[in-house]
Amino acid sequence: MQLIDPSVKAAFDHRATTNSWESYSDVWIDIRYGQDTSTEKRAGKQLHQIKCPAGQETTHRAKLLDEMIKLIPAEIAHFGERVVAMEEKNGKVNSKFKDGTAATHTAVIGCDGIKSETWKYILGREDPAAYAVSIRKYCHRGLAR
Repeated sequence: MQLIDPSVKAAFDHRATTNSWESYSDVWIDIRYGQDTSTEKRAGKQLHQIKCPAGQETTHRAKLLDEMIKLIPAEIAHFGERVVAMEEKNGKVNSKFKDGTAATHTAVIGCDGIKSETWKYILGREDPAAYAVSIRKYCHRGLAR
């Protein structure tokens, strides 16, 4: 993050939390059994622990995005829109939004979640992978900095 821009790193640091226990100061992640319906009832049992001298820092995605938004001039970024169509033309991407507005960009960063129009654009509307569905399981993302 520091190499991208020091202000990005500062935004993360503003919301970051670390392991609270001294005994976990060098632990990056514990890997444990999740919901276990077998007769062994292993739920919660530790499988592996990955250590890192720097320990672990984390932040909630929405809280980090709240900080990142502050780094973008208000006249450039628009939120709360839903992309319904995209097409590339002459090296630009034309996006159409649900409210009827449109915009032309030199780049698009797709952060539009499970109902992603971006995935349909990248993979093609005929690709089943472009139509993700929630399986109501947990997912943890990691970022090496």
